[in-house]
Amino acid sequence: MILDGLRFLDFDHVVDKMHLPPTGLEYLPNKLRYLQWNGFPSKSLPPSFCAEHLVELDLRKSKLVKLWTGVKDVGNLRRIDLSDSPYLTELPDLSMAKNLVSLILVDCPSLTEVPSSLQYLDKLEKIDLYRCYNLRSFPMLYSKVLRYLEINRCLDVTTCPTISQNMELLILEQTSIKEVPQSVASKLELLDLSGCSKMTKFPENLEDIEDLDLSGTAIKEVPSSIQFLTSLCSLDMNGCSKLESFSEITVPMKSLQHLNLSKSGIKEIPLISFKHMISLTFLYLDGTPIKELPLSIKDMVCLQHLSLTGTPIKALPELPPSLRKITTHDCASLETVTSIINISSLWHGLDFTNCFKLDQKPLVAAMHLKIQSGEEIPRGRIQMVLPGSEIPEWFGDKGIALKLSSAQGNCFLLCLSTPSSLPGHAL
Repeated sequence: MILDGLRFLDFDHVVDKMHLPPTGLEYLPNKLRYLQWNGFPSKSLPPSFCAEHLVELDLRKSKLVKLWTGVKDVGNLRRIDLSDSPYLTELPDLSMAKNLVSLILVDCPSLTEVPSSLQYLDKLEKIDLYRCYNLRSFPMLYSKVLRYLEINRCLDVTTCPTISQNMELLILEQTSIKEVPQSVASKLELLDLSGCSKMTKFPENLEDIEDLDLSGTAIKEVPSSIQFLTSLCSLDMNGCSKLESFSEITVPMKSLQHLNLSKSGIKEIPLISFKHMISLTFLYLDGTPIKELPLSIKDMVCLQHLSLTGTPIKALPELPPSLRKITTHDCASLETVTSIINISSLWHGLDFTNCFKLDQKPLVAAMHLKIQSGEEIPRGRIQMVLPGSEIPEWFGDKGIALKLSSAQGNCFLLCLSTPSSLPGHAL
């Protein structure tokens, strides 16, 4: 045939535009090296296609049920991507794919297992099984070069796969695993166990970890050994409702920049711990039962974002001048925030919605002073939301924007009084 010598075939953006006979696709050139067919319309590759020259196989959004039957000599194959193939139920024996580097099976909900033949592929570097909801089992993998494995939202996966000790990125989000073997953890740089509700113990032996996501797990405590994770940049424990204590940190954690303890059961963070989070930039404590912040928070010279939404905190202590954003809405017990008055970078977005106990007078006085003094205002505006049911008397004429003259030129002071909600409207 005229196409026998074809080596590159790329059908892109042809989903639902290709019509085949009822028997499916009957021919592909055997010398193909690169096959990309977005929306591949057949249930399998043609039985006559030997695929021995194939290097890359990209059949995303296909109607595949299976690739082929039996074993094929695919020794040159380096990459397979069958993402978004909703009818794919099985993979063939890939034991002959000795040079396979990448296997991408994102959004293949009918896939229930991965063939055991993968354990013989010692050049395999990446496997992505994101949202393969019905995956039940996973083989042992001996590839020493495997760096990336994602098994995501597969609730029937109950144990961590036996995989390479050289793994760097391991994502097991929303699975039913209970622990990560120490042998697997030692070289990890990123570990995502978010939504693993059966995980009760903080992972160990994370010597090289940089990004650790344990949000939504059942972990009860953060061990003191965390302070020795010298590369840890981000720790996310959002939604760990059983977490009640945070260990004392007695040595500087120079790499930690992001800490999220929102919606956990943490009632306090030890004073000494704050002192040693010397590089912390983002701190999220939303929805925790924390009633006060330690005074040492003022020494967190890198802190830029502090989030306290929905906490029972009563007063804000002295805060570091590096702060650029603070979120405090729905803090029903909050009474005093005078410590933020001198941090000019916060005035562009203060929100005290539903902070009904807040003493507003110092804030209003400080705002007047800033406007009248002509002090330079970051981002060129002051924005503040205060709880109340009417426009305050100090504002002057109701419903009129007040024009002021300042050293920075003309500016406007605008006040709006709105109900907390309107039927059919979002505010």
